[in-house]
Amino acid sequence: MGIALLVFFVMIHFTLGLVTITLAHIAFNIPFVTLVVRARLHGYDNAIDEAAMDLGANEMMTFWRVTLPTILPGVLSGAMLALTLSLDDYVITYFTAVRDPPHFH
Repeated sequence: MGIALLVFFVMIHFTLGLVTITLAHIAFNIPFVTLVVRARLHGYDNAIDEAAMDLGANEMMTFWRVTLPTILPGVLSGAMLALTLSLDDYVITYFTAVRDPPHFH
């Protein structure tokens, strides 16, 4: 994946640096975070959202006060997993970081 991202960034003439490292780690971690959060959402009952709206809450208030606290363990688990995987995956960082070209004499 590190080599593929390096080739992609070079093909689109993107300057390697902190932005490319961040984008590479986001691309690497999205499937893991999605899996954890979807597992938490699997048993989610939409009736509690409907009950909140029946009691006068709008969509944003329902999300912030009902939905997010319910799925927060899954979101935090996904964030911790992403952090752990990012710290562990040195290869992606190596290939998407700026390196000095070799100097031949």
